[in-house]
Amino acid sequence: ARANAPVLRGSSRQRVPGALREAIGVKQLPVTGDQVRVAVEVDPDKAFYGRFQELGFHAVGSKRVGGGLRARPGKLRQRVDGGSARFVPGLHFLQHAFDANQAAIATEVVSKVKAVIDKANA
Repeated sequence: ARANAPVLRGSSRQRVPGALREAIGVKQLPVTGDQVRVAVEVDPDKAFYGRFQELGFHAVGSKRVGGGLRARPGKLRQRVDGGSARFVPGLHFLQHAFDANQAAIATEVVSKVKAVIDKANA
């Protein structure tokens, strides 16, 4: 996932080139019953914009888009249709990394779970 992550071309005080790649990590989710779950996530404290790069966003400029849960999507659509905003599609770099390595991930998880079970039975 880190290799697929986009790198910022310029830099500013809030954004540093390579910060998104460094912010990608793996964490274990709470165990529920007999399920062990892990998640790949982007640390929002290091790169708050990782979610926008993955899923896409509406570039609206400095004008605030008002509205609540039901009205906001319609207002965004009006702005996109009117030309005062545009939708920037997501890069889906995390999804592509998962799709490419799904078999290897499953094999590794199974081997680690077997090792823990063997250790517990010994």
